[in-house]
Amino acid sequence: MARSAVRIGVAAVVAGSVLFAAAGMQNGTPRQDGGKPDQKPEQKQEQRQEGQRPGGQGGGRQGGPGMTASVEGGMKGMNRALRTLKGQITDASKREDNLLLINQMQVACVSAKGGKLDEVLKDLKPEEAAAKAKEFRADLISLMRTLLEVEENILNEKFDDAQKALDKAQAARDHGHKEFGVKDD
Repeated sequence: MARSAVRIGVAAVVAGSVLFAAAGMQNGTPRQDGGKPDQKPEQKQEQRQEGQRPGGQGGGRQGGPGMTASVEGGMKGMNRALRTLKGQITDASKREDNLLLINQMQVACVSAKGGKLDEVLKDLKPEEAAAKAKEFRADLISLMRTLLEVEENILNEKFDDAQKALDKAQAARDHGHKEFGVKDD
């Protein structure tokens, strides 16, 4: 009796999985739109004209000159977390909050590092643009190492060392902003 109940349960799970997978298929092939109903061509065109990617995600340039949304968003995300973290990094009672803030900075750093600097680099010769892009990426790799150092010090309750590492991260930010002509918000 127990075996038949298990078999029925397994059959129900399998059937549900098949139905769920079928709902995500269109004409026997996986849907590319995440299961959303098809849009009319004019709706897709309207999205593109508004600077959005299909699916409603923002695209194009936003914020500072020459920076894509991911670079700009990453920079702003790091700055927001930094402003809060600066005032409380040595406060042991804020340890968990500070670990979350440093994690936000790390995620934002990765986002910025993966972005494109097409507008910033457009007036440079190809070899200069390549060198500048490489410098940008190297600076953010170094910054990520520093942010990991901040996190490790917070985790191990070495708050004075965390402060020193955060000061180093802020100095790197200030240098990068000067080098790439970024205005602080």
